[in-house]
Amino acid sequence: DGHRLVIWSTNLSTQSPANSTVLAELLDSGNLVMKDSNTDAYLWESFEYPTDSWLPNMLVGTNAKTGGGNITITSWKTPSDPSPGSYTAALVLAAYPEIHIVNNNNKNATMWRSGPWNVTMSFANDSTLRHFYLDYKGSVIRRDWSEAKRNWTVGDQVPATECDVYRRCGQFPTCNPLKAPPCSCFKGFSPRNFVEWNSGNSSGGCIRKEPLQCERQNSNGSAADGFMRLRRVKLPDFARRSEASEPECLRTCLQTCSCVAFAHGLGYGCMTWNLVVF
Repeated sequence: DGHRLVIWSTNLSTQSPANSTVLAELLDSGNLVMKDSNTDAYLWESFEYPTDSWLPNMLVGTNAKTGGGNITITSWKTPSDPSPGSYTAALVLAAYPEIHIVNNNNKNATMWRSGPWNVTMSFANDSTLRHFYLDYKGSVIRRDWSEAKRNWTVGDQVPATECDVYRRCGQFPTCNPLKAPPCSCFKGFSPRNFVEWNSGNSSGGCIRKEPLQCERQNSNGSAADGFMRLRRVKLPDFARRSEASEPECLRTCLQTCSCVAFAHGLGYGCMTWNLVVF
């Protein structure tokens, strides 16, 4: 700036040999790189230090060059102020990788989660210009370049509905944005607090109407515990992972009284959830 203070720098950790030149090049992918003129080796690249956008072919994960921390994108403060805003999005490497959007002003509270990933994404036409960005309100938005219209068109965005909000309905509910109110308890469950639930506050979630057989003092004559199949629902958070087969996964969950659900699928393996009290 005018006082000769450095506002921003690539802060290179790799030094180029004394007899070589460092070149800056903006690639067709949108990646700004600094490279050694003799070897073409990248000394620094912007794709490893994103701002508010993810571009095709940009890696999403942890960055060894920054101490192993997650590669995050950060929203602008306002539509016209590019300084760091209130929201960040990053890949969370738990039992299964997930994208989380968090509110930095609310103790890094999770606002949205993608659910576990077991696939990668690519485009049939690499010439298509597309990118995802985190706007100042905390939404990740996809934009596509229209060559015919010569402008950007807005595609999908998340969160898309109120049901996308993290823990919108608490534990053991389902959320349907087409219903009013959107939250309802699974079969065999009822609201934890009817007064709050009926007033529109469903954050307390639902509780089981009847205890599991393994929870009862006397289970003589009671039906054996089993499972109800659920479809078209996002898998819950905090899964435990194993490579057990589907029958083994089911059996393990049944034999563990704190286990309340399981899932099994290609790319996921065995996923189990144990009761967590909030």
